[in-house]
Amino acid sequence: MLSAQLFGTTGIAMILVLGVASGERAAFDVALVLALLALLVVLAFVHRLREAVASAGEDER
Repeated sequence: MLSAQLFGTTGIAMILVLGVASGERAAFDVALVLALLALLVVLAFVHRLREAVASAGEDER
């Protein structure tokens, strides 16, 4: 999961750099949308991981 976040962050940074270099304002919007989607992915991953840990703890009882 950490590697996916790293690739996402790198992709966002590359889009921002290309947006600055080309002067294309839409690239900033695309980077913002990708950053928000990355946040949702992290939240979903943490939620699912927390549920898995909780269910594993109940199985041990």
